[in-house]
Amino acid sequence: MKDKKYDVRTYGEVAEIRTLESGGTNIVSGYALKFDTFSNDFGYGDDHVYETLDKRCLDETDMSNVAALINHDANMLLGRTGFNLELRTDDIGLYFEVRPTETSYAKDLITNMQSGIIAKCSFGFVPDPNSIEWSKRADGSYLRTIKKIKQLFDISVVTYPAY
Repeated sequence: MKDKKYDVRTYGEVAEIRTLESGGTNIVSGYALKFDTFSNDFGYGDDHVYETLDKRCLDETDMSNVAALINHDANMLLGRTGFNLELRTDDIGLYFEVRPTETSYAKDLITNMQSGIIAKCSFGFVPDPNSIEWSKRADGSYLRTIKKIKQLFDISVVTYPAY
């Protein structure tokens, strides 16, 4: 099984919207990824493949230029680190808060999130190829454990999660 140079993972965690009382600014927040959870079956051909993220996979990750997007679409930019996107790692995973810009697609996203139509999170990353561990599980499926992520390049609110 060959690893790609970069990966995009959609995560089933629910993102939330809240509005600041001082000025009505909306904040989109949630976990872009969680540690030690299992993905849905990614499947490579006839093989059943699952993935998990080690609790220390973000310890040395470059998160200096991360974009907040809708469905990993660079044309739907909500924010960026150093401007209006905050990231923090805790025992659960990678938590984010973004104050979306006043664009039509950001307003549409907030409307869709408030109605519950879209509410899942995702992340795009470059794994360290030397830190990926493969194991075969008792049921014959494979488990890919990401021990180290070299770079995180986006977090997204998405329609279809993989985790």
